[in-house]
Amino acid sequence: MRKTRLLTLIAIFATLFASCGNSISENSNKEMSNNAVMPHTEETYREYKEDLYQANYKRLENLISEGVDELNSLRTIDRGDSLWNRVQAGIEMLVEDIHECQKEMRNTRLEAEKNGIDIPMSSLENISVN
Repeated sequence: MRKTRLLTLIAIFATLFASCGNSISENSNKEMSNNAVMPHTEETYREYKEDLYQANYKRLENLISEGVDELNSLRTIDRGDSLWNRVQAGIEMLVEDIHECQKEMRNTRLEAEKNGIDIPMSSLENISVN
């Protein structure tokens, strides 16, 4: 039962982290293509963009946090376990995905900064994961 749960969790997190590739510009382009949500003044447009950047940064922060928690959980599995090779492969994929999310997090914060929007750096952006 525990082995099945672990493999399921690895698969779930692999799917979650696959969504890391959605950049803020892709998300904002989709949102802005809908005239119903398009702000009508420069001030509301800036607030709108700020909300998009912050939402994307927070989404990535949550993914990294969940990934680190899962990584810590997976590392408690006995190396003698018959599924250790699969678990180890899952750990390696999870570490790569966390690094990708950290990179996107950094890019989102820097892109926001270029647009005059300050997003405080999260400690998860630079947390060492290996």
